[in-house]
Amino acid sequence: FETLIPGCNEDILQYNQVADIAHNAGIFDEGEVLQSIQFLHDLGSLQYFSSEYLKNYVVINPQWIINVMACIVSIRDSPVKNGRLFHSDISTIWGDYDSHLHPWILKLTEAFDLTFPVPDQNMNLVPCLLPEEEPEYAWEDVSETELREMKVIYTFNYLPGMFYRPYTS
Repeated sequence: FETLIPGCNEDILQYNQVADIAHNAGIFDEGEVLQSIQFLHDLGSLQYFSSEYLKNYVVINPQWIINVMACIVSIRDSPVKNGRLFHSDISTIWGDYDSHLHPWILKLTEAFDLTFPVPDQNMNLVPCLLPEEEPEYAWEDVSETELREMKVIYTFNYLPGMFYRPYTS
């Protein structure tokens, strides 16, 4: 099964295409197909993500993911400015990739915590590209009556592992 996948000459395949390759290799049970894909993922031979949105594709060339991610963080004249990736710029950022994959690729960047969706806006934040300067923000003064204090007491019947035991005896 593993030796048949590279013969596809593709970087990414639909899950059902990989399942067909598995069937040709004699793996017919769907549970075993998934287990084989997960095993190859664990070995690093391919990349598969079981989340609801990402599970329909299998990346059979892991370098492809690096190339996709590099489009966000290493383009000199990138449309990503001040850490903001506007969805309207996706076709520019990933112009070399099939446009039907663009929404999937965006979700992939979220799975890797490279980008984070901004609710109610057609934009994702790219934390590593945010400006280093703190934005100017006028914090409202807090009065003494608005201040709250809290105390938490933890009681253990055992010594938590965070304490180095030789120093506590």
